[in-house]
Amino acid sequence: MKTYESGLLWKKIIKIVGITAGVYVSVRFLLPLVIPFLIAFGLAALLDGLAKKILKENCRYEKALRTVLFFCVLAVVTSVGIFLAYEIVMQIKELCLNYGSLCGKLRGYWWECCSRLESLSGICAGKIDEMICEKTAGLWKKGQDKVMACIWSHSVNGVQCCLHILWVMLVISVSTLLIFLDYDHLFRVAKESGIGKTLGHITNRVKTAGGSYLKAQLIIWLCVSTICVVGLFLTGNSYALLAGIAIGLCDALPFLGTGTVFIPWMILEVLQGKYGLAIWYLLIYLCCSITREMLEPKLVGKGIGVHPVCVLMSIYIGIKVYGGVGVLFGPLSAFLIWEIYKMTEISREEEKDAES
Repeated sequence: MKTYESGLLWKKIIKIVGITAGVYVSVRFLLPLVIPFLIAFGLAALLDGLAKKILKENCRYEKALRTVLFFCVLAVVTSVGIFLAYEIVMQIKELCLNYGSLCGKLRGYWWECCSRLESLSGICAGKIDEMICEKTAGLWKKGQDKVMACIWSHSVNGVQCCLHILWVMLVISVSTLLIFLDYDHLFRVAKESGIGKTLGHITNRVKTAGGSYLKAQLIIWLCVSTICVVGLFLTGNSYALLAGIAIGLCDALPFLGTGTVFIPWMILEVLQGKYGLAIWYLLIYLCCSITREMLEPKLVGKGIGVHPVCVLMSIYIGIKVYGGVGVLFGPLSAFLIWEIYKMTEISREEEKDAES
């Protein structure tokens, strides 16, 4: 009995290792090749749903109207994207140009904090400044040197990367239009084929877990980023868009959150005696936290059962295996491995039942 159970366990382990290897090869090498077309198919599905709500069935000029709808949506999305990209680039440019003055302001803020600490603790402000700044200055200088060296060495690659992104966006746009114009036929052909059925089954199972989770996190990130951008804009912050999006990204990562930015920021404002700003940052932080707590149960749902530790593990392993894109590819690979394993187990049970 023990031998049988041991053999069954080893079979399961070998199966999981095989599935893991297959998912790794697929995500690492095949997914980057087909991801523009997968995105195009997803966008075409969204546009198809919109078209069916707007256009009548068996419309005489359906393809022409679909083309017009596609270019209208493309114009709106492109306009919003260009506006946001322009604002972000301008804020980055302003940040670089005002780097010296910003360092001076930060130095002034820091000295105010040291003075406030002196009045609270009795330790000389100069002593506090000397103890902390001497240690941080060396680290800051090393960080600056590394960043500048990285920017200089990757400047040419950056231009190539931008051109590559534009090329991929063009491929996605053209593919979306072509799929959108003949969506029903392509969807039916894909659904009826053997590979299409298997992929569709896996996709549906993953979509109920990983897809729902990632979609929920994207919606929450957009909501939290919007709250941060609006809140910082109302304070008169010149870099509200850039800072708000960055804080939203921190919130999307389970091991960070908005508190990693707003709590030190609140403490800094309190030390400077700016209690109004500190209270305002506290309100933004509370709004972000409440938004996540309210939206996450509704969007993610209890049926998915994704524990934050599991997500953190998948992100950490994903970054180690795939690099920066592992933030997305890590959880995706974990969901695929688990769902494919469950699917094979269900198939094996069904075969056993059929034989008996």
